[in-house]
Amino acid sequence: MIETVLLVPVRDNDGNLFPRSLWRDQAMPLGTVRPRADMRRAALERMMDTFVTLEGRVLDLTRLSDEERTFFGRCYLAYRNGTPWESFVKLSRGPQNPVIQAAGGRITQAVWEHPLFQALHDLEDRLGIQQGELAADPGDDLARDPVADTWIPAVEAARAKGVTLPGLHGAIKRGVVVAKPAESGRPRLLVSANSLARWTPNPVRQAARRASHKQRVA
Repeated sequence: MIETVLLVPVRDNDGNLFPRSLWRDQAMPLGTVRPRADMRRAALERMMDTFVTLEGRVLDLTRLSDEERTFFGRCYLAYRNGTPWESFVKLSRGPQNPVIQAAGGRITQAVWEHPLFQALHDLEDRLGIQQGELAADPGDDLARDPVADTWIPAVEAARAKGVTLPGLHGAIKRGVVVAKPAESGRPRLLVSANSLARWTPNPVRQAARRASHKQRVA
C-alpha cells in the first residue's frame, strides 16, 4: 500500500510552535484524510512526557504504555475542553482507565501512586477549582499548562546545573530528573527542563564525583 507521511505540528497554549524535532510523523495510506480531532490528540500525545502538578511536582510520563498514553491524551483534551467536573471524574476513574482496569476496577495503593492516576487526579482538581467545585490551596499554579515542558541535551543540562554529566545521570537513575532518548535507539538523552529546575544537587556527592573524575584523568 502506498503511504504518505504527515508531519503534525505541536503548539503550546499561546499557539507558538514547538521545535520541529518534537513534531510527529504519521504514516497514512495515500489519499487518507485524518480527522482534525485525531490529529490534535496525536500531536498532544507526542509532547506529554511530563506533568507538573498544582503544587509543582513533576511526574514522569515517559514510561506510560501506549494504552495509558492514549487514555491520558483523551482525558487531557476533555480537561482543555472544559468538561463538567463530575463527568470528568467519572471518565478519569472509570473502567476505561487502563490502570484501574488492571487492578480489577479498584483504586489500590499501587493505582494511587501510578503517574497516570496522579496526573488525572491533578486534572480533576484543576477542573474542580476552575468550575467552583473545589477551593484552591495557597500556591496552586492554575495558569501553567501542566504538560508544557522543554527538553535539552544532557550535556547542556549538566552545564546549566553546574554538575558533572555522571552526576546528572545519577539523578536520572534515581528518578529525580526526567530524561528520554533523543532519538529511538540512540544513547543520547534529552532532559526535562521542569524536572531539572526542581532538582537541588547534593554538593557533597557532586564534589566526590568531580574528585573521582580528576583522579581518572590524572
